[in-house]
Amino acid sequence: MLVEVIKTVLRRWYVVVAGLLLTGVLGYAAYSSTPPVYEASGTVLLLPPEDQVSGEGIKNPFLQLNNLDVPTSLVVARLNGDEVREQILEQQPGALYEVTTDPTMRGPVVLVQVSAQSAKATVDTLEAVLAAAPTALTDLQAQQDVPKGDSITSMQLAADLEATAVTRATTRAVVAAVAVGLALTAGATAGIDAIARRRRARRRREADAAPVPATDGTVTSDSTDTDDAVATEPADEQSVKDATSDTDGGTDTPGDEQTWEPAEGEPARRSPRSLPPP
Repeated sequence: MLVEVIKTVLRRWYVVVAGLLLTGVLGYAAYSSTPPVYEASGTVLLLPPEDQVSGEGIKNPFLQLNNLDVPTSLVVARLNGDEVREQILEQQPGALYEVTTDPTMRGPVVLVQVSAQSAKATVDTLEAVLAAAPTALTDLQAQQDVPKGDSITSMQLAADLEATAVTRATTRAVVAAVAVGLALTAGATAGIDAIARRRRARRRREADAAPVPATDGTVTSDSTDTDDAVATEPADEQSVKDATSDTDGGTDTPGDEQTWEPAEGEPARRSPRSLPPP
């Protein structure tokens, strides 16, 4: 099986070369249509009011984060709103971001995830969203006239300094395009080879079925029959002549002369054979 495949590829190498070129074009087109996407993320932590920490009791703000789940959800909703989103994406067209509460951490942690077509646009968009988080928190509390000592604050926990290229979609597109190109190449090679072989076999059958023309020195069946007929004709004529000449049923031998005896009372006549030579 493998040997037949190799023979077919060698016979139809021009089809294989054309198919590989087509495969390369399809792969490049797939890569160009689905370029890599860059992603980056960052987190923001909400902190309790200063008066709650500065009073008597526990002085560590990180030990008093249990009651900040609702403010965290409000900040998430604010950053995902159309007003803030339009302001941020106006500076970075084509970028996308999503703000959620961090499911991997317990506490008031805001998770920001950004994606864009370039690494710089991704990092710039992330920085803009992280900077908008304290502003959104301040605006929410200002609308309710919350005193400064009772205001919730925030701090940036982490942020990616470099965007990461995500090539999953690009890889899938390129692999699919290459697979299609190789499949077309294999199908075209096998199909063209099969058609050519069928045509060659048909021409061979037609050549075998065609009559072979007579050439010089070649005796055909028709000419042989004719020659036999001609050759037998003189023999038949000679037999007739012998039958008519030998009325007595005998046979003549070379050198013998035959005379005819006249009947009684009839003058003798010489046979033409008994006449002397002139």
